[in-house]
Order: sequence, then structure tokens, then C-alpha cells
Amino acid sequence: MKVPDFKGKTKTDVEAWYKDKKFISEFVYEEGYDDKLEVGMIISGGNDSDTQVGKDDVLTFVVSKGKAIYVPDFSQISMGEFKENPPTGVNAMLKEWYSGYAYGTFLEQSIPAGTNIAGTQDASVKVYYSIGKPYVGDLVGMKENDLASLISMHLEIAAQILVTLSHMCRLPDAKRKVR
Repeated sequence: MKVPDFKGKTKTDVEAWYKDKKFISEFVYEEGYDDKLEVGMIISGGNDSDTQVGKDDVLTFVVSKGKAIYVPDFSQISMGEFKENPPTGVNAMLKEWYSGYAYGTFLEQSIPAGTNIAGTQDASVKVYYSIGKPYVGDLVGMKENDLASLISMHLEIAAQILVTLSHMCRLPDAKRKVR
């Protein structure tokens, strides 16, 4: 018996053909990605179309899971390009980190380049670029709670800061006792 070409057809079409012919003893579905065919459409049949098959042959049909989504290699994209033209097709988030590298240098990405993320739950890619070494301005006169939030902000973006607080009490001259 000849197997028709099912490319671009649905599983329903395959099953209708099977019920009508009842000649093939078994067929199997596998899944694969296809950039052109929608989800659920037949990408290929196990045999070439119009091939003769016997009653005991097992036919394999590959069903489309839709278009594959591959993570780009962000090391090839500058931070400026990323900001001006955010990548499409991938949920990518720019993260700026202090580091010993020059401003704008690519540091790393959370999902390796070339990974297929179609159908995954958390498909967001964090892309880290350097914003150079941290700079902390003059802190004299800053309130302690403001200092804590400034330090916290710098720590969130990978600055390595060692803080030593010294409390000094200054009393007005009139309240000081001289002995």
C-alpha cells in the first residue's frame, strides 16, 4: 500500500486515513520543531510519500511543536546595541554590574547561547554587562540610614565594599566640661 504525503496535514488526517485503510498495524507520533509549520501539523512521515509499506511496518510521523526559539550569543552584541535595539523573540533583561572590566563589556548570560527555550517555563535570559569599577562619592555628613541604602544599592550590582562605621559624639562647646 502507498502512504500519501501527510506533510502539512494534521494527526486527524493521519487517523482518518488509518481508519479508512486499516492496513497498517501501527504508527507512532514523535515531536519536532519546524519554523514553517504550525503546532500539531505533520512535518514528515516515517517513509517517503508514495512509498510501499507492508501490514507489519510501523510508520512514524513527526508532529510540529512550532518554531524553535534559540538564545542568541549576547557576547556578540554591545551594551549600546542591546539598549538601542533589544532582541526580539527572546525575553532578555539587561543587568549592569560593577566589575574590573571596562564599561559596556559583556560579562555573561544566564542561559547559554544556542539553547532552545521554546516551551520552557522561565525563558527569560539575564544578560550582564560591566559598568566599570564602582565609584562612591564623599560620604561625610551623610546620615547612617542613607549610607545603608547606598551601600545596599552598590552591593546589588556586584560592588565589593567593606564598611567600617565609627560613631563620634560631638557636643556643643557649652555642654563640654573641661577639667
